[in-house]
Amino acid sequence: MDNTAKLKKIRIDDLEPGMVIAHDIYSSDRRFLLIKKGTILSKDIIYGLKRRGVKEIIVQEREFGDQALKLPLPDDMVKKEGIPFSYPASLEKRIFFNYKGKVILKIDDPEIHNTKVKAIKTVHSILSNVVKEKVVDVESAKDTASSLINAIMKNKNAFLNIAGMRMVDEYTFVHSVNVAAYTAIIAREYGIEGEELELICLGGLLHDVGKMLVDPSILNKPGRLTDREFEEMKSHPVRGYNILRENGVEDNIAVIARLHHERCDGSGYPDGKTCEELPLSAQIAAIADVYDALTSERVYKKAISSNNAMMIIISESGKHFNPELVTLFQKTVGIYPIGSFVKLNNGYIARVIDQNEGIVRPVIQVMFDDTGKKLGDQMVINLMDSKDLYIVESFQDQKAA
Repeated sequence: MDNTAKLKKIRIDDLEPGMVIAHDIYSSDRRFLLIKKGTILSKDIIYGLKRRGVKEIIVQEREFGDQALKLPLPDDMVKKEGIPFSYPASLEKRIFFNYKGKVILKIDDPEIHNTKVKAIKTVHSILSNVVKEKVVDVESAKDTASSLINAIMKNKNAFLNIAGMRMVDEYTFVHSVNVAAYTAIIAREYGIEGEELELICLGGLLHDVGKMLVDPSILNKPGRLTDREFEEMKSHPVRGYNILRENGVEDNIAVIARLHHERCDGSGYPDGKTCEELPLSAQIAAIADVYDALTSERVYKKAISSNNAMMIIISESGKHFNPELVTLFQKTVGIYPIGSFVKLNNGYIARVIDQNEGIVRPVIQVMFDDTGKKLGDQMVINLMDSKDLYIVESFQDQKAA
């Protein structure tokens, strides 16, 4: 940050995209950094600050260039035959890979897509069998968890890109696969590996097995639940834990099903445990579960953008969620996740294709101009290398596709 820049205290309702935060923002216990100073505000970040109860912040007054600025072109910009957009040569190894003799973006990896589709079909079979016979096919679940881990190790960005793949009428099955993947991604970032990582992924995959024992009319009710119905719904963690144990699943895996609705402040259910009393695996699954639920459309609610979902997770750091794990999740997935669409301050629309350490300045593929016209040359830009270009807001994930 420019030390000569003027600083100004601004009320939260008066913040605007493009302003620059002049101080670090920490969790309530001040142990974990949530948003770094120097971050350029967007509508999504302002939304998150409001949710956290922030009343005012200090910003750096900053002069930007012309709002109609042209897209910046790095000195190493290249265009190669067979690749339909220009990109900085320095990014080539980060964003491309060779698939059957063809160079494609890493986030468009068809093998990762096929892995997820297969996992969803397997989970569909496993959970449907729970309804019919009260039996859990643990071996198939283990095989699926292993395949998800392998896919994440091979190409995490591609898996994050297809996390938004939804089928409303098969929510529980898609949700289970997404939670397993997010759980594995957070656990791996934490330093967990090998067999322990696969077991946590398995627990994420089976975390909602108890919902198969809940009355479907309650599970899929479009309106508000009655008190009795809500109590029935809240029974699914214990019922899931019990059926997993009855099917020989180890306690350290089954406990994820029981405890994924607990909260760090002790206000969750079924046991009212605090973070100090919860296993790490359940704390990780809790973040994955809420994030994917927020970004999923259900019969009783609309999905919200992944960006706003991340800001909700951040705003609940220290209350609902373990702040250390929130920081890891935020760093790994980003406020602007892989595959999400964003609007730039010059009006252009771009897709996020890779993350940087600076979570609000990712690598983007610019796809539409400021009139909404699809660009012939959808150039790739690293926002870390652009002084005046920044993200103003995100889009509901599928809108700009």
